[in-house]
Amino acid sequence: YKKEENLSEATYIRMFSQLLDDLLMNDTSITFYNGETVSRSTKRMKTIMEDESEYGRRIDLIVKSKEAEEQYDLCSNEFKKANVSIDALTHQQSKNLRINACISNDINLLFGNTNTRINYFD
Repeated sequence: YKKEENLSEATYIRMFSQLLDDLLMNDTSITFYNGETVSRSTKRMKTIMEDESEYGRRIDLIVKSKEAEEQYDLCSNEFKKANVSIDALTHQQSKNLRINACISNDINLLFGNTNTRINYFD
């Protein structure tokens, strides 16, 4: 999509969502939500950090797994349109790293994993 420099952030989210849907979502318990959703993991971390607000960070697209009636965050994805500044891209990437670190921490707590190594790619 490099030819399309004027595509909106919402267009990139929609195209990526369609790709995820085609690749991952058939006959699995994995679902995704877009449209500025909030991660349960970031809500929990804000509570631990004694932040007064009860809201977590807004996320462009979040992937979750559902087991029984419980949903678990798996990863977050942030998007910016192609022609934004390097500062905006860096801010978005930093936000995505922090949110995914919260999600990774929740997964480790859920399974009692004491390995603190974080695997990440961007």
